[in-house]
Parts: sequence; structure tokens; C-alpha cells
Amino acid sequence: MKRLGAVSVMLLALALHEMCGHSSASVISIDFGSEWIKVALVKPGVPMEIVLNKESQRKTPAVVTLRNDERLFAGGALASGIKYPKEMYWYLQPLLGQKYDSPIVQLYKRWFPYYDIRKDEERGTVLFQHDSSTVYSVEELVAMILNNSRSFAEDYASQTIRDVVITVPSYFTQAQRRAMLHAASLAGLNVVQLMSTSAAAALNYGLFRQSNFNSSTHTVMFYDMGATGTVATIVEYKMVQEKSSVLPVPQLVVKGTGYDRTLGGFEMAVRLRDHLAEVFTTQHKRVSSVYKSPRAMTKLLQEAKRLKQILSVNTDFISQVEGVQDEVDFKATIARAKFEELCEDLFDRVAFPVEQALKSADMTMGEIDAVILVGGGTRVPKVQQKLLAASKKDDLWKNLNADEAPALGAVYQGAARSKLFKVKKFIVKEGAVFPIEVSFVKEDAVSEEGKEAEKVEKVMRRTLFQRSNPFPSKKVLTFSRNSDDFAFDVFYGSLDFLSPEEKSAVGATNISQVRLSGVKEAFAEHAGAESKGIKVHFRMDESGLLTLDNVESRFEYPGDQAEESTLSKIGSKISSFFGGSSTGDEVKDVEEDGGDSAQTPEEQAPPSGEQTPPPEVQAPPPEEPTQDTPSDEQPESKGTGSQEEEGGDKADSDGSSERSEEEAKPANKTQQQDATGNAKQADAVNKTGSKDKVVGKVAKVELKVVVNVLDLPPPSESTSQASIAKLKALQARDDERNANAQAKNSLEAFILDTQAAMKTEPFKAVSNKEQREVIAEALARESVWLEEEGYMAETEAYTDKLRDLKRISKPLLKRVAEADKRPKLVVAIKESINWPRTL
Repeated sequence: MKRLGAVSVMLLALALHEMCGHSSASVISIDFGSEWIKVALVKPGVPMEIVLNKESQRKTPAVVTLRNDERLFAGGALASGIKYPKEMYWYLQPLLGQKYDSPIVQLYKRWFPYYDIRKDEERGTVLFQHDSSTVYSVEELVAMILNNSRSFAEDYASQTIRDVVITVPSYFTQAQRRAMLHAASLAGLNVVQLMSTSAAAALNYGLFRQSNFNSSTHTVMFYDMGATGTVATIVEYKMVQEKSSVLPVPQLVVKGTGYDRTLGGFEMAVRLRDHLAEVFTTQHKRVSSVYKSPRAMTKLLQEAKRLKQILSVNTDFISQVEGVQDEVDFKATIARAKFEELCEDLFDRVAFPVEQALKSADMTMGEIDAVILVGGGTRVPKVQQKLLAASKKDDLWKNLNADEAPALGAVYQGAARSKLFKVKKFIVKEGAVFPIEVSFVKEDAVSEEGKEAEKVEKVMRRTLFQRSNPFPSKKVLTFSRNSDDFAFDVFYGSLDFLSPEEKSAVGATNISQVRLSGVKEAFAEHAGAESKGIKVHFRMDESGLLTLDNVESRFEYPGDQAEESTLSKIGSKISSFFGGSSTGDEVKDVEEDGGDSAQTPEEQAPPSGEQTPPPEVQAPPPEEPTQDTPSDEQPESKGTGSQEEEGGDKADSDGSSERSEEEAKPANKTQQQDATGNAKQADAVNKTGSKDKVVGKVAKVELKVVVNVLDLPPPSESTSQASIAKLKALQARDDERNANAQAKNSLEAFILDTQAAMKTEPFKAVSNKEQREVIAEALARESVWLEEEGYMAETEAYTDKLRDLKRISKPLLKRVAEADKRPKLVVAIKESINWPRTL
């Protein structure tokens, strides 16, 4: 409570929702894990609090059961699902954004062989065949769980809620992040941000320790082992000075990440489940096979999960399960040593994420100040033992709430990003786990003596976002030699740092293809100007999603060249020194524009000893004609697209650098395109047309963009509408069922309360025997009806009978209330009469 009290000082809720027209002044976070969900809430007067579900629990099973047109969640879903496993859907998080042939899907089938899993022919993803006429996508099932989380959060907050921050694993790909956003949209949620679980836990850790931070770095590794995945994250904390702030503000930067997406506590439980099944089969050879019984295997799985927790604090335990198969019970003693033997190969993988994170951050373990445990899987003693050996530390820090830290950190971030709250600033910069590159085709004119020149195509590559690149961040890719419509591809860069199994789990490496049109028309319209290149503005936002903001072609008219600045002249000399041609060179091959020195085209690496031109990755300066001079012809090894970074990794930056007004805002909001299919305009042509914006001597022409998503196509409009209709129908049935239960409970409660009140002296004092007999007879009649006939009655029947009972008993109940208040009112009147006399 002291910690929450400290945060209450930082978190000042502004009651702006009435002035701004908002119906809700609450923000929630949903820590969406494979096995559990934790929900945190912030609203005026409630600073960062874990929400209790309808069962008064602080964490909720991530499960939904659909049976007989009824949906059950949390504990009720588990209780029903053990009896009917095929109708219970859980551990869905790893399946988000996965194609049917993914190894993750195959692993899921091994975990739960009784599901009828089909391929979605439209998108290539997974569908669950629920019955002969109903199928559910993973996004639909996740949307149900998200909506239920929002529902009990609304009950807790006593108001409607739409804004949410959802945590996802750091290793979620672009496709998986879009799948989570799609699920949230089906649930009617406004996702303020997707935040990695590790970054959210790191923020929660930093909030209560920022008084210990200073200008020097404090480096921490967070080791998070959940149910189905493990992530090691290296985070640096320090105080930085911002231009807009008088005092330094705390900042956390993710420096490196390592992960194993199939190493988690659930795989350990599955190994233990299979062992229990083997022991049961040995004990009861005449009993039918438990392996063919989904109910029996689900019972053993639940016992294995419980047993795993118990063996974390005991060396052995007697496991007991009633009625496993054919009404035969199971009982056996299981030792921790046997559990560790079953999972020996899993424990050997504990150190891999640590090693991968250190390589990603280019650091050694000696530079890490502490290793902090997050996630339920880290409670296993053998995991801690292996991690301690890998970290070479004296001990592991366990002073962070391993279950609730991500949810609390995420809800603080939600409050910080919401316009309804004002919080102390804490800069958060996550790191890209996978490098992202672009490729394009370059044409070279190759001529031989006595022969006509031939054009040879070469595929060039450029790194857009390197591995561990901080985000949010913006980049500009410049094409300086294209004068006609063209296209380029966006894809994941080298994944050699991953194991072969993990590479296949990442799935499609091609993210999208971007086609630009209107280039030729723009050049024709500005034939008298000098082209300053085609600039493609990319942004990796706070959710880790790659977005194409806008594309523009720039032209500079004569006149500025006469007053060329000294800096521009120096730049031209440097360009010439590194092989550039004069500005009058009419070579229009795009490959000859300077690029990022960190990325060398695979096929055209510079020979040994050859000096590579300097990179063009830079924070964008204020836009002036003299600062936008393109590179001239460069060595072949450089390729075509030049890259300018917006929002570099400066210590005093909050993720977006200072930009000119024109660079910071796209000319037309409808032109924003998502390079990965997240925006509504994905796969659609921007039909706003091109408009020129002339600033001084520079003209900008917006180009038309078409983004073709390749990794995971978005669902069609008809499919999305069908999903929404399906979920609304289920919700309508749930609402009707809840209303029916509420009406029945209200009637039953009124009968019991009134019968109890009639036995009290105040009630007898204001009524006679005949009046009490009439009411008692009516109450008894409706009570018998409830028990015999009205158990499954319609909602209207309950409300009608409650109204009739209230009409009969209301006069007497009113008299009882008046009699109770009368003595206090008499005293108050006497005091008011005597008050002048006391003066």
C-alpha cells in the first residue's frame, strides 16, 4: 500500500472527461498471458490498482468455454471445460498471427490433440471447428476473453471503459501484433498501445526506484518465464535532460532482448501430465487408455499444473485425482527429482535467452547490475539454479511482484498516453527484436566494346530498423534516381541469430510490398525543377508496428543554387571525394544514392580495403532547401535508397526528435499507410490525389501508395463483419441470460428480506394481523412458484411478480422506514427550535 500511495502522489487524475465529452475517465491494462490475465485500472481517485474479477481473484484464467449457446469465463469455464474439454479454448496467445503450417500450431496440436483445427483458406491461419456449423478464429476467441476482462473492469470501476494497453511478448512479429489489435477491435476496445511484457515490468520497477537513478546508467536484466515463452531483456535506466523540462526525467531503454518462445512452465506441466498418465496406465492396466480420453487428460493436466507449483517448495508430494477414467481414482507419490529429470532438456535451455540478450546488447554479464525474476515459471527451483549459474551473480532479485508488475507498468503507460490524466514523465524506449529491411531492383547499363549497352537488374537491400533499434522511431528512405512508378519490398533482415526452429516459428519474412504511383506525372509537372528525391517516411510506433506515414517527391527550383551555403559546398566536396558525380549528372539509377553504411547489399559487398561512403542516417534538420541536397552517384556497393533517421537515440529525447512542421505532419491524414497492414488504408490506393506544397523554392508532391500485405493479410470486410455479428449475437445471449439471473435473484432476495422484516417489532407496530397475512400469503405463493415452476421462467415473469409484491408491501415498508427516521427528525426539529434561545 505504501507503493501505491507513492504513485498516488505522481498520478494526478484530471477530471476532463466532462469538458472533453468523454463518457469514461478510466484506462485499463490487460496483461494478456497464455495462461493468466491480470487487469489493472487507473481512474480519478484510483491510482494503479489491480482489478478483482467477478470471483474476487486478482488474476483470471485466459479461457473461454462455449456450451449450449452459453459462454463461460474464468473459474466457471475451467470447471465446465474439465468435463467438456473440446468446448474449452485456452492457451491461445501463441496462436495469434500464426499460419496453419507453423511449428507453433503443430506444438499446440501435440498439447491438445482433441481439437478439430482447420486451415483458414482466406488467410492461411487457424480455425477451431466448434461444431458442424460453427467455427471460431483465434482472434474471435481472444476478443471474447478481452471483452470479459473489460466487463469485470467496468463493474469494478462503475463506468464504461474503452481505452486499454495490452501487453504482448517482445518476440511478437508484425503479424502477431496486428492480430492482437484485430482481436481488440472485435471486442470494441481502443488500444492505446501494445507494450511488451518485459518493458511494462521494467517500467513498474523504475517507477518506485527513480530516486536512485542519476546521469549514470543503472543496468538490469529482467528474466521473464511465462507459461509458453521466455524472454531476457536488458534495460538501462538513467536520468536525462529534456529541452521541454527544467528537471531531468527518468528514462528506460531496452538495450537487448533474447527469447525462447517454446520454453515455459506449461511445457513442464505437459511433461508431468504425460508422466502421470503413464503411471496411471501402469497402475490400472485393465482400464481403457487415458490417452484417448480428452477428459482424463485434462484432469491430469490440471493436477500436473498444481503439482508443479507444489514441487517448487516440496521435494515430493502425493498426487491424487478422483475418477480419472472409468471412475477409477489416481494416487501416486511424485518426487521433485523425477520432475527435473522429465524436464532436463528444458532446463538446459534456460541460459540461452540470457546469452542472446547479451549479444544483442553487445554487453557482458559484468555490466549487468542485477537480474530480476518475472513470470510464474521462474518460481521453479531448477530454473533459478540454471539462471544463477548463467548470470554468474551472487543472487537473483525477487523483490518485484512477478505476477502483477507488467499489468501495473502498462496501466501507468496508459495513463501517461491518455489525455485524461497527467503523470510524471517516464520515457520508455523499447527495442526492435527483429531487423527490418527494404529491397528494390536496380538497373545497371552494362556495355561491351562494339556492342549495345544492356540493362542488368540487381536486387539491392537497405536496413530500415536494425536489431535493438529503439522505438518509437522514425526513418526516411530517399530514392534519388527514380522518375517513374516503382515498388519496393519490406521484410525481416538476417535472422541468423535465431535457431532453425525459431526461424520457422517467425513465419513469413516478407512483410509487405509497397507500390508508388504518380511519380512520372510529378516529374512532368515540375520539369523545370531539380529533383531532390522521393522520400518515404516510415515510423515504428509505440506498439512496435511499422507504419508508412506518407511518400512525397521533392523538387527544388533554380534560384537557391546561386546562394549555396558553405555547408552545402563542403557536402558536395565530400560527396565527390567518395565517388559522387556532379549535380548535373543525369544518371537516374536509384541505386546510386547514398545509403546506410550499417547495411551492405548481399551481392555487392565492397572489396576488402575499399572505403565505404558515410551513411545518410541522420536526425532530420529543419527543412531548408540547402539541407536537402541529394547524394550524387556513389559506388555500386552503396545501393539506392538513402536513409534518414528521425528521432535518434539521444539521451534527451522521448522517442521523436524535433522536426519541422512539414516533416512532423503528413500533408493529408488520409494518406497514412501502414507498411504492415495495420491502418485502414492498407491494400487500398490513396485517392486523395496529389497536392503541391511549396515552401520557398522547394515543392512537395504527395504520391499515391498501395501497400500489399504479405505476411498475414488482413481479414476481408465481409469476414470482419461476420465476426462482429457473431460476437454480438453471443453477447446478446449473455446479456439476456445475465438479466434473467439478475431478475430472478432480485425476486428471491425481496421475498427473503420482506419475510424477515415482517417478523420484526417495527413492522408489527405499523401493521395489523390482516395486512401481514395478505403479504405473507403473497410471499409464500411466489416462493413456492420459484422453487417448482419458475426456475427457468422468462425475465418478464420475474419482473412482473416482483412489481406485484412491491405494490402490496410498499405501504407498510414505507411506514417502517418513516417510523425508523421519526425519532431522529424530532430531535433535529427540537434543536432547530431551541437554537435561537441558545444564542
